[in-house]
Amino acid sequence: MVEPISGFLSEGDKKTFSIVAGALGAVFFIAQLVIPMAAMFAVMPFIIKGMSMKEIELGGAALFRGRVHAVEKSSPFEDRSEASSRLVRIGEEGLEEVLPFEGWSPRLLSDADRLWLISSERIATFDGQILQQHDADPLGDIGRPFLFEGKPAVIESRPEGKHLKVWRDGRWENVLPIDVSTGRCQHLQALETNGTLLLFRQDGDTLYARTLGEDFSEWDIVMSEPTEWFVFVKDGMPAVISSGAQGFRGVEFDGNRWTPFLKNKTTSSFARDVAAFQRKAGGNIIVVTQSFPGSLRVQEWDGERFTSEQRIGKFSPFPRSMLLLYTLPYLGTMILSLLLAMILSTLMRRHRVTTHSHEGREANYASLTRRALSQILDYVVVGLPPLGLFAPMFYDMETFLSGKGFFYFFGAMAGMLAWAVLVLFVYSFTEGRWGATPGKRALGIRVVGTDLQPCGFGRAFLRNILKLVDGFFNFLIGILLVAFTQNWQRLGDMAARTIVVRAGARAGANNP
Repeated sequence: MVEPISGFLSEGDKKTFSIVAGALGAVFFIAQLVIPMAAMFAVMPFIIKGMSMKEIELGGAALFRGRVHAVEKSSPFEDRSEASSRLVRIGEEGLEEVLPFEGWSPRLLSDADRLWLISSERIATFDGQILQQHDADPLGDIGRPFLFEGKPAVIESRPEGKHLKVWRDGRWENVLPIDVSTGRCQHLQALETNGTLLLFRQDGDTLYARTLGEDFSEWDIVMSEPTEWFVFVKDGMPAVISSGAQGFRGVEFDGNRWTPFLKNKTTSSFARDVAAFQRKAGGNIIVVTQSFPGSLRVQEWDGERFTSEQRIGKFSPFPRSMLLLYTLPYLGTMILSLLLAMILSTLMRRHRVTTHSHEGREANYASLTRRALSQILDYVVVGLPPLGLFAPMFYDMETFLSGKGFFYFFGAMAGMLAWAVLVLFVYSFTEGRWGATPGKRALGIRVVGTDLQPCGFGRAFLRNILKLVDGFFNFLIGILLVAFTQNWQRLGDMAARTIVVRAGARAGANNP
């Protein structure tokens, strides 16, 4: 009978196993780096096929017949040149399509009878049923349209300067030069109330307003540190609402100065766009914000608080299928490690000594396959609660990046850390006393000292802490150490003087 050599059945077995296992380790190490990412890039086109980025143009929205109307632009991920747009309105069940457009993205303006659709290239009207195009000369850069003396008007910017233009008798007429240093018209908004035309501009961290048509009108400060802002008519007077990291702020003009009428820090934070309307004098204010493209929040302010809220679209910048895409690399490495454990288990049954002896007592080593499967089950127990805490962030990132969401995020982080520490101590206690965790119990294996006695809490705690090292490359390091060490030990086992054996198995069989 040939004596075992360092845990192998013979010198030939040791040589054969070392060559084959070493080659497999190198191959799987490279595969851990290459295959998951290659699989992710291979699957990505199928995941994003047919998906598109949708964005609502709130800066050009209008209130028409009691409903907020806006233009929705949609751009396919695979070909942005095929972008399309449509006229939508906010209904009780979400966005409702009113009209599709072809290659047109107008801004909206509502009067008593019609909805005006205005862009630099075209102008049209919509009466609720029929869209009527109007011939017009093209404009330069324009901002949000507004009513001036009951007619559609815009601030137009050309290299030679800016002008107030009004739609009269089927054509655009120059009415007034605008002497402002602000570049693009998107930084300007105008509003006429009670025969007075106000021009608003943002300069740095301050929003200003002045009366147009008066030679000596000075710029008044409307509000400081505005983020996204929108001007509208409130109770017959000009008003501005701003939304951003500090929540909602609203100011109105009382004839002499600008005074606040709305302040709410807990409602909105990461709004990219904001729009506000009042259906009738003295009525509630409808506030619409857009955080991530296509995600709308519609609220009503009654003068003291927001009385209702409607959420439309997805509140995350990522497509929902993207979560699967992000998990593919990790799932791929986990599958590769499990496959390597299964292959090495087969080789170890052929070439390794499969029993551990101490003072006349023997126990069968637990196979790498069982150890790997038990580890996966234990990780499921550890990972499900944190996944339940953080998965909603992926689908509703706006909530978790604003207001109380910050407290939830840090609370979830603290909860996850507390859960990880709790599980570490519980697993160490159960392994130290009974040799088992839920995964090990399910797979019929247990942890013991090299003397085949319970290892105790301290040694179990040490072996579990060192999973931080053994777990590199999804436990590829730990798997290879178990495959090559005499007592089938990973680094944590060697430091704690522990081994993993079959629970209740008898010696003599060479098949763990």
